[in-house]
Amino acid sequence: MESRPSKFFDICVNHAIANPGVGRAKIAAIVAIGNKIVSIGQNSRRTHPFAKRYQKICGAECLHAEIDAIVRALRVVDAKELSKASIYVARVKHPNSHDSGWVTGLAKPCAGCLSAIDKYKLKTVLWTNDGFKLTNKDQLNGYGYSFSIRQDA
Repeated sequence: MESRPSKFFDICVNHAIANPGVGRAKIAAIVAIGNKIVSIGQNSRRTHPFAKRYQKICGAECLHAEIDAIVRALRVVDAKELSKASIYVARVKHPNSHDSGWVTGLAKPCAGCLSAIDKYKLKTVLWTNDGFKLTNKDQLNGYGYSFSIRQDA
């Protein structure tokens, strides 16, 4: 049986690969409650008024995937329900300029995104680590991830 993180990271990685991205950053985030995906966000050049208050913290000039996922989640659930959620963040990249394959990149949320995650009290934050090879765009092969759990959750 596939674990929940594997299932959500597989979906998240596929969205990151499909994302045009900003520069070389191809990042996607999923907000999930239990086994249900509430929202999926991607980084992009456009921004959102909600993002502006968190961009000041990290100096970002684009919409981060985590903020996009939280904004989309708040269209579906209220803040109290969002506090039961986990957020999965995946970054993909080419390992070098000569390789068309994909590897995961470090997707630990920045200070601005962590501030938004903290404000809405998301219970778990999971992100991909650097350099795990993706065998194809539909399957992760021994990828790694890191996580943090709220102490008051």
